[in-house]
Amino acid sequence: ASATFSPLQKTTQPPATQTKPQLTTSLTKVPITATSPATATLTRTATSTATPESSDPKASLGKATWEDKFHDGGNWGLVGEAYDDGSTRVEIKNDSLYFLSKKGQGWHGWRATYPEPRNFYLEAVVHNINCGTGDYYGILFRATDDFNGYWFGVSCQGKFNLRTGGIGAWKEPVPAESNTTILSGPNKTNRLGVLAKGNRITLYINGKMVKDVTDNTYPNAGTFGMFIVGWNPNFAFETEEMAYWELP
Repeated sequence: ASATFSPLQKTTQPPATQTKPQLTTSLTKVPITATSPATATLTRTATSTATPESSDPKASLGKATWEDKFHDGGNWGLVGEAYDDGSTRVEIKNDSLYFLSKKGQGWHGWRATYPEPRNFYLEAVVHNINCGTGDYYGILFRATDDFNGYWFGVSCQGKFNLRTGGIGAWKEPVPAESNTTILSGPNKTNRLGVLAKGNRITLYINGKMVKDVTDNTYPNAGTFGMFIVGWNPNFAFETEEMAYWELP
């Protein structure tokens, strides 16, 4: 599938002082793109299941419903242009969806595409570049507006988490935890996957299940995309491919 958007670009200036969170927020999206700082009080509201299915979903799902290998920016409103608000830069570069956190302020830059699946398996192959302490990247899914959705993040230090909500209303169904499945450190490639069916969300990293939760915050369809949280100037990553499989 392919589409071209003219994104509405929106920038929110940071306050004079900021509190550094563990994995926080500021945003970029298509057709709306934004970048903004935030601090959060987190409340855990989900329940975990210890032993869900652990096999790689991609191995049995066949042809994807939608996929993008980023030969152009048609699915992201980035045809022949980049988004740059001074803090986050997003562009199609070297056949990838390239994110750059320019200032290392802990802002959350994100961009989403147009499909709105509800029940699905979604995955992205991500290569990080020169990441450091505190830097995160990941998948946004079931986004309902410019600032709300699920945020599945992975850190350069080998941790992952899942957040819900948006600025001023963050919760954390999966608090940050370490997992040896993650290839940590700079210049590494990880395959992130999310299987969402109703209120059950299963997280995968490099084809292995790392967490299974139930959460009712966003039970309906929404858009999806990628995000970056940089605490070090010029932290960047490339999404080399992205695809989803619609589930019954």
